[in-house]
Amino acid sequence: MAASERRAEWSFADSPATGYLLIVALAGLWEIVSRSIPGLDFLLPPFSAVMVALWKITLTNEIPLQTLETLARLLLGFGCAILAAMPLGFLIGQFRWLYNLLEPTLELLRPTPAIAIIPIAVLVLGFGVQMKTFVIAWAAFWPILLNCIDGVRSIDPVLLDTARTYGYGRRKVLRRIVVPAALPYAMAGLRVGLTLALILAVFVEMITTGSGLGALMMAYRDAIRLPEMYAAIVAIAVLGFLLNAGFEWLEARVIRWYRMSREVYT
Repeated sequence: MAASERRAEWSFADSPATGYLLIVALAGLWEIVSRSIPGLDFLLPPFSAVMVALWKITLTNEIPLQTLETLARLLLGFGCAILAAMPLGFLIGQFRWLYNLLEPTLELLRPTPAIAIIPIAVLVLGFGVQMKTFVIAWAAFWPILLNCIDGVRSIDPVLLDTARTYGYGRRKVLRRIVVPAALPYAMAGLRVGLTLALILAVFVEMITTGSGLGALMMAYRDAIRLPEMYAAIVAIAVLGFLLNAGFEWLEARVIRWYRMSREVYT
């Protein structure tokens, strides 16, 4: 078989479209299983029924309005995490004595699940916006902070010494060397932090009264409107997909030079 024929044979398998076809296949399997097993369609409504319910509650503005509530809450907490974690991460990464001082404390707090903070947050802040924002920010804070620290500490000391030899001050070293070198690490932390922020945003909505997709999903469950409940779950999944796609678009432009350099050496 010629090389061109082998490339043609594998071109479709290598296409990202295969991933979307898998989603379609899983949706079809959902539909078949739900309709084939007697009684299952109550606990697991057919995919088509869920899509009809999603369309209806979208037209009534329930999904759009609650999605905006969740998104606003998520972005507020995620923004607070960025403002706190990135400067602190760059600071800790640059000073060895500060890293040695804080490293045991960071390793103690880092593995603590964000949901374990909720009881304390509720006691101190109540059930309002402040508590939800704090919990979301706490979850997103750690991957951003630790990746920024690792990014700064991964810089070759010889490069920093050379910059200082040429008269670079601390600010110029930070701007010209530290930030560009650590940015790919920081973007990886931001991606993980965004995912955790969405998870915690939905979770705190589920356990507290109020608005948002998590609260809407629980309200449908309590009302035994299961197609609508699954529709809310699908809306959450779509929101996560769109947030990830948007972040990938931003990341491709912020660290385009980094990706191009990797392509050159691979």
